[in-house]
Amino acid sequence: MAPPRRGPRVVAGERGVAFVGDVTNSVVNTGDNNTYNLYVGPEAGALLVQAGLLQRPRVKLRPRPILLRPPVFPGHLDRDEETERVDGQGPVLNVHGQAGIGKTYVLTHAANRVDAAKHRDGVVYLSAAEKGIGDLTQELFEAFYEPPIKPSGPQVQRLLGLRRALVLVDSFEHEGSAAQDLVRLAPSCRFVFSSRARTVWDWDAYELAGLPLADSLALVRQELGRELEQDEKAAAEEIWQAVGGNRGEGTRTAARGDCARAPRRQSRRVVRG
Repeated sequence: MAPPRRGPRVVAGERGVAFVGDVTNSVVNTGDNNTYNLYVGPEAGALLVQAGLLQRPRVKLRPRPILLRPPVFPGHLDRDEETERVDGQGPVLNVHGQAGIGKTYVLTHAANRVDAAKHRDGVVYLSAAEKGIGDLTQELFEAFYEPPIKPSGPQVQRLLGLRRALVLVDSFEHEGSAAQDLVRLAPSCRFVFSSRARTVWDWDAYELAGLPLADSLALVRQELGRELEQDEKAAAEEIWQAVGGNRGEGTRTAARGDCARAPRRQSRRVVRG
């Protein structure tokens, strides 16, 4: 009498697997987050194929040019000089300045004013507020490619390395090599980072100055919705000097009524940049 047939046994080390018995066309999980299909035939022998490679979605480039632009601010002021710097030469620029000085306004203005034809793949605006480098990398990848999958490190570097775009990263307060890490993933793109203090040291930087007096007064008129009386104009000039032309601080202070103790209409309290 033949001995009873035993089922297949697995005899393997910590990172391996071994098969004994009939395992034809089985699906096997190796225990290392990988699933394989095992095919056995009389001529081809055994073929072990990783199932994940067969099921991975195909990544496609989105229609170009990519135009991920933020909405423009309703109170428009020309920032042509700053826009030219943002869209200038060199791979990286760090626009920095105190809170409220107008960094977001400059990047928004530039994103909507630059000639997208100068950048083969378009213009991409990202907000880095409360986001890590991993989140920014994923957003940048999804700006150019679909479907929204989680790519591997080599895949990110290979695909982003093909892109040529203007990438504007607002509120980037990371220190150390964070900016360099992001730039290395897309070396053919031009990056512009905005931050309160300078965070990028290997490339160009530009400290954003306050608004000229004429532009500051224009903002106050917009917020109050009327022309300024002579004494209000004098008070607004004092505020402008006190805050160094800071767009946010000056506009908020003036619109609160510090330069118009008895405003003729309720002002809107708006913070920009």
